[in-house]
Amino acid sequence: TGLPNRLLFVDRLRRALSSVDGEGRTAVLFLDLDHFKVINDSLGHAAGDTVLREVARRVSVLAGPTDTVARLSGDEFVLLMTDFDDTDDVIYCAQKLIDAVAEPHGVGGHDLVVTGSVGISIYPRDGDAPGDLLKAADAALTHVKESGRNGFRFFKGEMNAEALRWLALETRLRRAIERNELALHYHGDFVEGKVAV
Repeated sequence: TGLPNRLLFVDRLRRALSSVDGEGRTAVLFLDLDHFKVINDSLGHAAGDTVLREVARRVSVLAGPTDTVARLSGDEFVLLMTDFDDTDDVIYCAQKLIDAVAEPHGVGGHDLVVTGSVGISIYPRDGDAPGDLLKAADAALTHVKESGRNGFRFFKGEMNAEALRWLALETRLRRAIERNELALHYHGDFVEGKVAV
């Protein structure tokens, strides 16, 4: 795609955060292509690569002169916004990203419509370090995907708390399975030789 990778993006984000004055804000918009695996599986990786290059081009066109666009991995892109007045500007940019990605892609004689989901974090509200802002944007992205995809969402502190609760529950369940601490019990009445639950 010709875009910076994760390491270069984190370095630019770190520099942006160190240069922000008390009034300034920075936004991280984490873009993931919805169901991208279907393109690779049905049309091949060459078609998928064509779509990735075009998405990179479209996102780069939308970026402002002080913004940074990077490809983190696979079908994950990120836009660093460093020059905006308020969250309305970030909302406008997120919607433009979604609209740009959804324009048909001409690939191998096919017109493909690809949708995207965007998770957003804002400095300093959602974190004061690059890793915290990326994690917050990723958590917001997860919530977009769980609520139907093809949209955007801002990070909220409770998203992280909810993710930590699910992680703790999953860890406890895995340990319970390893220790044979789970047992299956049926509750119900027998009706005509069947269990009515």
